[in-house]
Amino acid sequence: MMIAMFIVASGLYLARGLRTAVIAKYERCVVAALCAWAAALVIPEAVPYKVIDLMGRFAGTAAVVLMAADLLAEAMVRARSKVMALDHFTKVLPEPLEEICTAMEIMASRNIGALVVIKRHDPLEGHISGGMPYDSEIRSEILPTLFAHTSPVHDGAVIVVDGRIVRVKTVLPIKTTSPISLGVGTRHRAAVGLTEKTDVIVLVSSEERGELSVANRGKLVKPASPEEFRALVLAGLKGKDISAVHAAYAGSR
Repeated sequence: MMIAMFIVASGLYLARGLRTAVIAKYERCVVAALCAWAAALVIPEAVPYKVIDLMGRFAGTAAVVLMAADLLAEAMVRARSKVMALDHFTKVLPEPLEEICTAMEIMASRNIGALVVIKRHDPLEGHISGGMPYDSEIRSEILPTLFAHTSPVHDGAVIVVDGRIVRVKTVLPIKTTSPISLGVGTRHRAAVGLTEKTDVIVLVSSEERGELSVANRGKLVKPASPEEFRALVLAGLKGKDISAVHAAYAGSR
């Protein structure tokens, strides 16, 4: 029975392969035990059965223990990676961006459609059109007023540069080559279209669903919490992949 257990355990161990450097150095010991046990089976008359049995028990137990240790080490590495990913993207936002996020949440809760473009490095000339100049600091109460149905500038997008609103009622390109869910509207397509051509971050509030979305690098992500929403904005500002951040948050739930 112990011989059968050893064969099965050793087979699994060798098939899996050790990934952890600290554990991997013990692999030679298991292989040596396997070779010695195999040699004892070939010439059983030279080695007492009890010795063969003990060798099998030792090697089999060692294989099981090392395999379990490898699984545990891999699980710890994955858990640590997720924690580090979440911690990296849950820093405090600069005040203007925090005001924008708060305003977006207010508008989503009221089913107010909104499109806010946060410029980074790439110029926007040639990619946007229409609109009118506007100069205002950002406050959470200003954006809902601009996008209210009674506002003469509620259509189009608001452009934010260096923490200030510089343009309103701006038209964004709707054409996009990125795959988008059929359930999204014109605002979402415009958001993705502009992020395919520039490095901007575009925030969207859905009038129909009262949901928030973040677009960057041709990708559109819907955060599941206020914390994730801010983490996505910060990730986009740092040039990180917002899909990876979204996946990290999904994996932590």
